[in-house]
Amino acid sequence: MLANSLFAQDKHVIDSLSARLKITQVDSSRARLYYKLMMAVVDADSVAAVKYATNGLALATNSKAYKLKADIENNLGTFYNYRGNRRKSDSLINSALKIRLAIKDSMGAAYSLMNLGHNNYDQNNFVPALRYYTQAARIRQRINDQKGLSGSYIWIGNVYLEGIVNYPLALSYYQKALDISLQMGDELNQSYIYSNIANVLMYQKAYDEALRYYLKSLQIKLKLNNVRGLGSLYNNIGNLYFYTSKMEEALAYYNKSLAIRREQGDKVGIATSYINIANVYRQQKILPKGEKMLLEAIELSKAFNFKQGLRDGYLGLFDLYNDKKQFEKAISYYRLYDAYKDSILNETSALQAAEIQTKYETERKEQQINLLNKQTVIQQLQINERNTTIIIICIIFIAAVAFGYLFYNRYRLKQLAILQNAVIKQQDIATKGIIDAEENERKRIAGDLHDGVGQLLSATRMNLDTLLERLKHNNDENLELAYKTMAMVDESCKEVRTIAHQMMPNVLLKMGLVSALRDFVNKIDSQRLKIVLETSGLDKRLSNNVEVVLYRVIQETVNNVIKHAKATLLDIQLMLEGDEVSVTIEDNGIGFDSNDKENFEGIGLKNIITRVEYLKGTVDISSSPGAGALVAILIPLN
Repeated sequence: MLANSLFAQDKHVIDSLSARLKITQVDSSRARLYYKLMMAVVDADSVAAVKYATNGLALATNSKAYKLKADIENNLGTFYNYRGNRRKSDSLINSALKIRLAIKDSMGAAYSLMNLGHNNYDQNNFVPALRYYTQAARIRQRINDQKGLSGSYIWIGNVYLEGIVNYPLALSYYQKALDISLQMGDELNQSYIYSNIANVLMYQKAYDEALRYYLKSLQIKLKLNNVRGLGSLYNNIGNLYFYTSKMEEALAYYNKSLAIRREQGDKVGIATSYINIANVYRQQKILPKGEKMLLEAIELSKAFNFKQGLRDGYLGLFDLYNDKKQFEKAISYYRLYDAYKDSILNETSALQAAEIQTKYETERKEQQINLLNKQTVIQQLQINERNTTIIIICIIFIAAVAFGYLFYNRYRLKQLAILQNAVIKQQDIATKGIIDAEENERKRIAGDLHDGVGQLLSATRMNLDTLLERLKHNNDENLELAYKTMAMVDESCKEVRTIAHQMMPNVLLKMGLVSALRDFVNKIDSQRLKIVLETSGLDKRLSNNVEVVLYRVIQETVNNVIKHAKATLLDIQLMLEGDEVSVTIEDNGIGFDSNDKENFEGIGLKNIITRVEYLKGTVDISSSPGAGALVAILIPLN
């Protein structure tokens, strides 16, 4: 129905091409019209498609239209691949590839390499397939064919998904393809990539996320009426529901896929759908239907040597006859499966085969014993049943104990983590309390100095001014003493203002960290210590906590340098990058042994580390005697 609908939609195109063909005389032009007719009917009428392609090839060969001949051969080869004729498909595509390489048609050569990769992929020859896909990707990268490169990445990802199983590599190639497709607005390619990403997620058992990607792909394919793609997508969604034990939903999607694949004449897809539907019937215990579907899939796969179909069909019959307790048949199909499987038999399957063989031999011997002594057999079966019951009870008990232990251990670890988080939180609260208390005390002392001692000193100075006026007419000795006293009072006022400013600088509160640091640096005697302050990225103010801590840390470090380092040059770099603030303070002083942790508290470094750790930051102190010191601070803002 889908193919007929599509054919009806394109009928006017076919009629138009046929009409032009009747009046066209030039062989190369007629060949191109036959090629277009082939592409117009390829999904709806395979017989007509082959006839048009054959006529087009003959005309293209006679007219030496080599590029057109390669195009027809390549697409006809793809047609035969879908119909299961691998030998003819390979022959046509290889012929197209030789022509395209000879005429330097790089884009066409890449398409032919991709199709040869598909042929090998369908036969589970994954290493040759990967080789062809990679060669095509190199050509497409060289000629900047972004759309084609995206397609190559998709199929390289498919090899790593289905063949050379490596899920991270598969996802990385799918993501590369998706980035290109999104940039180009290529919705069809996006639909394929979403489906492939969903396949990876399904194999990783992330079923909800996989279904989300399948539905994104489905929405695009329905919008674009991508019939062939819908056949594969419905099959994949059916697989997801099968793996999540939703058999009714799985069967519905498998049947949707089968209907499309029948309309398309996709023999590979039909055989795959038969096997998938049979697996559902087996899970639903509808074994006769499952058996019929598997036998049909095997016959169809034999017709065009579809190895994967044969392998999966034989394995399905092995499981089905095992369920029916027809162990001899099961073993015979397992042997057929073993001849077609791609890789070394895994341990689980080997154990299952051995178990079936044992069951078969046991049943045969029990039948022989039954002929001799039926009662003995019955007693033996009762003993076996009792022993099996005991074993099952023991297994359940052991499993319950193990589960209980794992649950308790998980609970204990969870409680330990909660306790550790609570301790860390309390430590943070305590540290914040100490720092806040210290800052509040600084504010109080600064206020007392300014409002109390500062006012007293100002009043004292006023009195001294008055006293000086009275002493101007007295002896010079008293006047000199008065001037000295006035100078001492002025110096005390300055000292009180300086201390109050350092305790809680107003410029930090009003103008922010950068202005406060520049004000602080400008008040230091440059003759004694030259300070170079560089800032970057701090156009906006930081939070109050961060600014106060950074100011105190830099202030403490500079004071340490002045007191202990005997330095003449100090570089300070303050930078905001992303969500991190970094501070680098480097001097050329006498240095100290930074590996001697006992000295940290003595020179105030321990206080710096405590403040930075409060903000979840890090401090790296590097110094050695005679080599100066470097303090590097990094504080996250999130």
